[in-house]
Amino acid sequence: MRAAVTHFDGDPLVIDFWLLLYEKYWRGEVHKVYADVCYDPGLVTPDLLEREKKSFKRFKEINVEFIPEVHPPEWSNPRLIKKVKEEMLFLIESDGWLFGKGIVDKYCIPVETNVCDMVCSPYRLFPEAYDELLGYSGFMRNMMFIKTDYLRSVELDFYPRNVEGQDFDCFGYISLQLAKKKPRMLGIPTNFVEDPQANDLRNYPWIHIRQMNSSILGFGNAGSGIFKGFREGNEAKIQEVRGEAMANVTMMWMYYKAVAMRYLMIYALRDFSPFAEEYKKTLKKVIDSLGMDWDKVQGIVTLYRTLMNV
Repeated sequence: MRAAVTHFDGDPLVIDFWLLLYEKYWRGEVHKVYADVCYDPGLVTPDLLEREKKSFKRFKEINVEFIPEVHPPEWSNPRLIKKVKEEMLFLIESDGWLFGKGIVDKYCIPVETNVCDMVCSPYRLFPEAYDELLGYSGFMRNMMFIKTDYLRSVELDFYPRNVEGQDFDCFGYISLQLAKKKPRMLGIPTNFVEDPQANDLRNYPWIHIRQMNSSILGFGNAGSGIFKGFREGNEAKIQEVRGEAMANVTMMWMYYKAVAMRYLMIYALRDFSPFAEEYKKTLKKVIDSLGMDWDKVQGIVTLYRTLMNV
């Protein structure tokens, strides 16, 4: 039996679109989905909360808990993994978009048949000094396929942490513990490259927007979050975001992808609600404030829409 684990920050567009792709492409390839919706009641109003609960009701296999507090995936992941009763585990983030049939089957089977211990994306999460010793530099949590007991055999601390005098980012400590077990790993692409057209997304049909929900335009970091900051016209937050984006090409591409994905959600869901209209106004503020090229945004939307067939 297989389970998937994920975390949402309460954004109804993200939830509805994630469920749309789940139903279209990989529902039935896992037996259970465990999810937290950790939301800010100041952003997720009672009517939006009812909308979200209604969205999940169609999926009897999804075990979801609504928590009226802001918590990151690092908080949810351990508690959800401890709930899992199934032998096989698929970790996917709510900014991880899977749009290919049979992909979950394809990557669960090698683990289930003991061909390898886990399937995931290599990703640097600890210092180079460990590479020669361990043979790995870290693992990406998004799109990870692993046996439940194998993951539970390490301490489930997903937060940044100082270990052996070194600072490790989110999932870094777990990556270190897994690497020390010398796993047999099948590597797959991360698919979060700066230029979204640079990846062969048809052969590897998933996209990881990276931080779209918890930091970039997300509801998760609601107290000082970017979505809330732009919506409310918080000039200090807008200037902070502009400075980061202008100074870092990778960061700017993350904004482009995050903005494009949200327009795609509105188009694909055919959402003309007052919430969606307010959402578009916030996206317009982000585009204008960061000096984004609208044609480039539309190009990414078209690419993703074509790939996902939505």
